[in-house]
Amino acid sequence: MHSRTPQPISIEKADGQAFTAWLYQPHNMPARSLIQILHGMAEHRGRYESFIETLVNQGHAVVIHNHSGHGEHLPHGYLPRFARAGIAVPDGQPGKPGSGWWNLVEDAWLVQQQAQARLPVSCPNLLFGHSMGSWLALCVALRSPDLQGLILSGSSLQSGWLYRLGGAVAGVIGHLIRYDQPSRLLSSLAFGNYNAHIDNAWSNWNWLSRCDQQVTDYLNDGNCGFDCSPAFWQCLFHGLSYLATETPLKDLRPELPILLVSGDEDPVSDYGQSLRTLELALLRSGHDNTTTLLYPGARHELLHETNAEEVINDISHWLDLQLRGSSRQAGQQPVTRTRPAASGHASRPA
Repeated sequence: MHSRTPQPISIEKADGQAFTAWLYQPHNMPARSLIQILHGMAEHRGRYESFIETLVNQGHAVVIHNHSGHGEHLPHGYLPRFARAGIAVPDGQPGKPGSGWWNLVEDAWLVQQQAQARLPVSCPNLLFGHSMGSWLALCVALRSPDLQGLILSGSSLQSGWLYRLGGAVAGVIGHLIRYDQPSRLLSSLAFGNYNAHIDNAWSNWNWLSRCDQQVTDYLNDGNCGFDCSPAFWQCLFHGLSYLATETPLKDLRPELPILLVSGDEDPVSDYGQSLRTLELALLRSGHDNTTTLLYPGARHELLHETNAEEVINDISHWLDLQLRGSSRQAGQQPVTRTRPAASGHASRPA
């Protein structure tokens, strides 16, 4: 059913530069929805091909692009420290080091708009973001009042002071080595203890998945696992500091359906604890339509885990619920239930 060849979409930025996004559409049928995928840090869109094929075979259109500093955008791991002129900067600090985060948000929002315009029939918009992409997805959702669903994979939320400290450290290291140079030290500070719960870890990246072949594929992929620059880290911590205030979460549509998925052995989510912090922040901001699935034993990359089929089936089921709900009662809250995140067991959407 899927379209074998994705359609390239040329996206022009406000500064006149362009980049490419890729739109996949179901074959000979209107799309049930448009799902935008935002990939994580130090990886690329190609790692989502299997997931995309599943979604398209289920009747969804999918759009994905490589973020700046990833994939074809060289040098890897680099982002400009400052926001481009003319783009929306919600925190009102376009001249602050790290405001380049909003360049990524703007790019993703442009992709969403252009992809929807390419579809023959308008359909509901949904966002899927993994890890860094999950934080981007939260920011893009703030600009998407018509969004019908938000899926955050391998996500978390921690104290703002921790993110501010991270940004300050990145600033010091950038001053010492140049902001545009890859920093092995920052990678070590960020990820150095991520294998702590793993016996007999044989690489720096075993925390990504229990599947040795998936870890090997990541290691052998020249577009993965690179060190990012101090400028990149400043931008990431800038975006996280913004989200950690929790004020932006209150600006999301309260009835927006949100799905959080993570493994309870994912160090990015502090083994479920900082995912729980994100869940509680969403609930405090009025988002009762939040479902959390925590998979026992699973690590960071659920789509590349040993139980990936279970995860994808759960996501597909949740998508069906949202689209059934929106088609049954347009504008009304779809039928889902809030789930506790810290039980240690994966609970399914009702």
